Amino acid sequence: MIIVDFLDLIKNKRFGPIKLGDTKSSVLELLGKPDGFSNPDFNPEFYDAILYDRFEFNFRDNKLNSISNLRISYWNKIWCLNPQFHYQNSSFRVTSWFKKPWHDTKLQSIKQKLDLEKITFVESKFLDSLTLTIDNNLELIFSSKSSFDKDIDEWTNINIEKLDLRLTNFFLVDK
Repeated sequence: MIIVDFLDLIKNKRFGPIKLGDTKSSVLELLGKPDGFSNPDFNPEFYDAILYDRFEFNFRDNKLNSISNLRISYWNKIWCLNPQFHYQNSSFRVTSWFKKPWHDTKLQSIKQKLDLEKITFVESKFLDSLTLTIDNNLELIFSSKSSFDKDIDEWTNINIEKLDLRLTNFFLVDK
């Protein structure tokens, strides 16, 4: 069983033994049968994906181009950690340091964790979210109920503590 630790993904830009540039067949061999595949009507021929719940592995010309998760936490009257973020199948398991999701997924908590681990990042605002970029190819994306569907000028005027920004997505991309 492969154990994929979210902090290790952040530090080493790997999903367990899988790294950007690996072939689709090697990823399938390591991770096992996926939950789904991309829709060929939606993606161009040279670009396809395999899915394990919300974990998406995108390939270009048979090489792993990006790894992402589109719903780490979400708003459902309160902030919730997606239970499938700690995904497990017969081949691999994903874990994180999130013991108290209501606290550990907050922007400030993640920034403190990155500082503690001596991981440098660049903070930027994009559309209705705030992004922490690590090594120019990993983006941790934070959103909130207060920033959702607002433009930058509108949500950035709200006090950062009241925004309650939470880790909602990550994208690791081969650049």
